[in-house]
Amino acid sequence: MSDIAFRVELATGPGDASLECAPPRDGRVRLTVRAGERRTGGHSIRVARITRDGPTLTLRCEISTPRDGAMLTQALTYPAQTVSVDDGLVRGVRVVVLVDQSGEERVRITA
Repeated sequence: MSDIAFRVELATGPGDASLECAPPRDGRVRLTVRAGERRTGGHSIRVARITRDGPTLTLRCEISTPRDGAMLTQALTYPAQTVSVDDGLVRGVRVVVLVDQSGEERVRITA
């Protein structure tokens, strides 16, 4: 298993998928993680680590929720983050897995 260096991208496009992989562009593959629709602010999702084990790429993310009793905006939010990795580091990947901070698998994509 090896760590894959990634870069956080500034813009995350809309979408419904919890995990999305975009085709390579400019030598980078963009991966987007989403926490789904939330009814208040204060929620987030962040990629903490990406590892590769043969044909499997694993994105480990941290999902945060507001603490009990916190004052929150009452608005629909869609927590998401897009990161990119060098295309050469992920060639041959056939499975992409999203795992949360507790180690629970959230979603799996197979090519």
